[in-house]
Amino acid sequence: MAVLVEAVLRATTILDLLGEAPDGMHITDIAKKLGLPKGSVYRVLATLGSQGYVQKDSETSKYYLGVKILQLQGNIVTRSNMVAIAIPHINRLALEVKEVVHLAALNRDRVVYLESRRPEHALSSAPSLGHVAPAYCSALGKVLLAYQEPGDLPALLANMRFEQLTANTITTAEALQQELERVRRRGYGVDDEEMYVGVRCIAGPIFDHRERVVAALSISAPPQRMPKSQDGEVAAKVLATCRRISEALGARRMALA
Repeated sequence: MAVLVEAVLRATTILDLLGEAPDGMHITDIAKKLGLPKGSVYRVLATLGSQGYVQKDSETSKYYLGVKILQLQGNIVTRSNMVAIAIPHINRLALEVKEVVHLAALNRDRVVYLESRRPEHALSSAPSLGHVAPAYCSALGKVLLAYQEPGDLPALLANMRFEQLTANTITTAEALQQELERVRRRGYGVDDEEMYVGVRCIAGPIFDHRERVVAALSISAPPQRMPKSQDGEVAAKVLATCRRISEALGARRMALA
């Protein structure tokens, strides 16, 4: 049985309550509605407010859902729309190459797999939909890290924990930084059996209308079907699909050079 944290339950209950109150609520009404001490409610609201999840109207003293909630909602809608737009292109690429095709986004230093297409002979070790994996040892993660805002990357690298998953895995921030420079220079990322022995990947970036990289697309296959000598050919197919998805998201061609 899962262990529930009371403070977190109180916070989410208050957020649910405020979500049903477009006109806002006073702290006394929140406490009464939930049967909680006013002091406890105040502490939860103060914590949520410090992170932007709730806000207080200084004139009415009512509490409302904060900007951070709206941002999260917008991210969910944007990501869902992006996946819907990408699916036909993913299907077309998977049929063409007859290998595993993944779409993924970045969550701090982790890759989250948003969509996948697999042929019948796909390797069972390839990550599945919803899987979360380290960014430093995947082609998808390298692309997503390489195109982060310059000011955000140092903090990500400083807090990254490296684990030697295979003999080829990058295990230091310095080595990863050099690899990210290569990704930016050639326009695509490579995982040369760094996450799984027997699996190579080539990934490219997907841009949105703001010219920001919001996702990455990859082809995965065993080395015998996707040797290093074919990296350029495979990358061209990946990048062509990335370009089509990016254009569908409103990106200009100049961002995809």
